[in-house]
Amino acid sequence: MNTDEADNRLRQAFHELREQDAQRAPAFASVLGAAARREAVPSPFPWLKVAAAAAVIAGTFIAALYYRAHSAAVETSEWALLSTWQPSTDALLTSSSTPWGSRVTTVSDCWMDAGASGSETTEENGKETL
Repeated sequence: MNTDEADNRLRQAFHELREQDAQRAPAFASVLGAAARREAVPSPFPWLKVAAAAAVIAGTFIAALYYRAHSAAVETSEWALLSTWQPSTDALLTSSSTPWGSRVTTVSDCWMDAGASGSETTEENGKETL
């Protein structure tokens, strides 16, 4: 098939579609007239728009006040809970009597003690060395 023939057939098909659309479309004058008539008819309840806008504004204002009061109450209660919090290990820090005296040993103490004086043995310092 020749490309010129295909182009001509496509042009003809689009031309027929344009004609069909033009037959179904209303005249521009009738559309413009309908819009003008619709614009000329006054609203039966002009105050209804104003009342709806006022209701939306009032509702937004009330919701904002409620949210602010609620968030302030939540924040206050969280701060109150935080101010009375005590760690569960406070009793360990305040106990002053230990069975081995005032010195608390940890695994890392043996490393420091062994490095300080290499001549001590396990029996002398009571700690295991690595």
